[in-house]
Amino acid sequence: MRGNSIDYGETANCFRETRFLCVRNFLPKPVLEFLKFYCQILRANDKFHSDKRSLAIGDDPGFDAVLQWVGPQVSRLVGFDLAPNYSHARIYAKGDIPPSQGNRVTREITVAVTIEIPDGEKPAALHLRLSGEPEANVEMFEGDACVYAGAELKHWAEPAPEDGTIQLFLYFLDEHALAGRTGDKREGTPAPYDSDQPENSRQSRGAAATACLVPKGTSQGSSIAVFDLLNREAALYGSNIDRAQTATFFQERRYICVRNFLPEPVLEYLKTYYQVLHATGRFYKDGQCPLSLSIGADPGFDAVLGWVSASVGRLVGDDLAPTYSYARIYARGDVLKRHIDRNACETSVTVSIGVPKGAGPSVLHLKAPDMTETTVEMFEGDACIYAGTEVEHWREPIPQDGYMQLFLHFISKSGEYFPDLTYDKRKYLGAPYLSRRRGQLPT
Repeated sequence: MRGNSIDYGETANCFRETRFLCVRNFLPKPVLEFLKFYCQILRANDKFHSDKRSLAIGDDPGFDAVLQWVGPQVSRLVGFDLAPNYSHARIYAKGDIPPSQGNRVTREITVAVTIEIPDGEKPAALHLRLSGEPEANVEMFEGDACVYAGAELKHWAEPAPEDGTIQLFLYFLDEHALAGRTGDKREGTPAPYDSDQPENSRQSRGAAATACLVPKGTSQGSSIAVFDLLNREAALYGSNIDRAQTATFFQERRYICVRNFLPEPVLEYLKTYYQVLHATGRFYKDGQCPLSLSIGADPGFDAVLGWVSASVGRLVGDDLAPTYSYARIYARGDVLKRHIDRNACETSVTVSIGVPKGAGPSVLHLKAPDMTETTVEMFEGDACIYAGTEVEHWREPIPQDGYMQLFLHFISKSGEYFPDLTYDKRKYLGAPYLSRRRGQLPT
């Protein structure tokens, strides 16, 4: 996932001198596309609030997971250990002017990331000025970021040229200088990464791609040093997959196993997202696997559901509509009893998100009509797609705590349950079930 071509010593030196960096392709393309879908779901469910003419949101687990996930890479770029503090996202309205400001003390290091630009044409612009130095102008296209010392640099933007530009702001603290002040005084924030981790472990958790160093007093059009990492523009599924063949196999067997179903950056992000949800008490216990922790109707997991819908349809040879997602952290000794799914699960996908260290793969048993039983082993990122209303499926006692599994359910747009069960009778993806108690399974 990470290349070795970037010189982190040089980026750290540049940040030390200029107090900011411009980072090209800071977010991998798959994560960027997922976050666009996630923003759509949050907006549809009125999670953003009005802030002047624009819309804003803070204290959101999906964006806090980005904060946690990119922390190690931002630390490497600036040359010292950072602890995540909090996140904030904004959807700009045309003509709105963000306030000119210097950060409050807790916003010691800030990362401004452009998530979406209407029509993808005009970049988002950020003006920066360090006391006694000329003004610098940083332009950011989708996925680009600016890392800057928010407590030292005055920063501002021009009026938004169009409706709909989305930016994400990530705030960090210097771990050594401000120990004990992480989390912006919130409880439940996952602990920052351990700076004593092996180098290759820390490197694999970050997100930044290409760093463009903008010297003091220059605009972005001046000479810029560019540091490229490995190309991470891979599609959701590998180009080597013959979808006609997978569709034929699915129609015959009623299931298929897909290796590397999720791109690695999305998989790593979702592991962090699970940790954030767990740390903030959003999981609960249900009646199907009472020892384990579960969650349904979650905006982040529903965003995965909507994002992969078309690709799953191509794999099985059908046009699908998403219904609902469900996630679980299995506990040792818990059992998933043999069953088939309800009508909203005509096509089901179970994805292995996390496997406990040193444990074997996630194991699912299947019995399709008129077929012998089969066992599917899934490592992290792998998935099994099956006809949920036809194929019996179950799990033997879970051997170890900590298996993280994500379930994605669909109906056929040409079937009898469409459109009635689209979104599982909810108004939008990410919307709660109005008549269902916490911990009650969808029925």
